[in-house]
Amino acid sequence: MIAGHDFGNFSEDPFRTVSAITPEHLLHYAAEAGEKAYAPYSHFHVGAALVTESGRLFFGCNVENGSFGMTICAERGAIAAGRVAGGEL
Repeated sequence: MIAGHDFGNFSEDPFRTVSAITPEHLLHYAAEAGEKAYAPYSHFHVGAALVTESGRLFFGCNVENGSFGMTICAERGAIAAGRVAGGEL
């Protein structure tokens, strides 16, 4: 949580819609998504948060694999989550 701000837990509603989002909100949600990353090799947990023009939020995190070509970066994860949920990316 960013000091002094309570944005709620994105896990409660991972596809929430917002009317006004600030960069600070996105940073908060990206950090929270990064906590779910799977990074046994780099130990570098990365999260991403994106907001569509309609105000829908989507999140992603890095997922590492022994075959580095199969590793998924956080940004790709967020875009894929949005697309699967029917988002207009």
